[in-house]
Amino acid sequence: MIPKDAFDVIICNLVLCIVPEEEARSISKDIHSFLSKDGRAYIGFCNPLIFEVPESNLDLRFPTGAAYEENHQYKKIKKEGGYEIMETHRPIEWYKDIYAEAGLRMVAHHFTPEYQLGDRSIKDFIIFELERL
Repeated sequence: MIPKDAFDVIICNLVLCIVPEEEARSISKDIHSFLSKDGRAYIGFCNPLIFEVPESNLDLRFPTGAAYEENHQYKKIKKEGGYEIMETHRPIEWYKDIYAEAGLRMVAHHFTPEYQLGDRSIKDFIIFELERL
C-alpha cells in the first residue's frame, strides 16, 4: 500500500481526459492523498481550448456542435497510425473545480509551444501544476 503524502512530484498524463467524470474526481483525490505537503502534481492532456479545431499536427477532429462549456465526447483520427478514438472534452474550468474539490490548488498552467497550421495558432497540450491546499 502506498503511504499518504509519499511523493514530492506526481505526473498524470493523458488520463483525466479519457476516464469517466467520477473516475477523474477519484484520481484527483488520490493525487491529493499521495502528494507530500510541499509537493507538486503535473496533470497534462489535450488542450480543451482547441476543441473546435478541425485539424492539428496530431489529429483530425470531428465537430459536435457542442459548446465549449459542455462536457461532451468527440471523435478524432490520429494522423500517426490513422486510428480513430473518442475523447472527452471538458472545459478548463471543470478541471479547476474538481481539483479544488479534491483539495488541490492550481499554481500555474503551461501550454506546449504554439505552431501555425494554415491560419490557426495551435497549442496542443496543457499541463496543470498543482499543490495541496
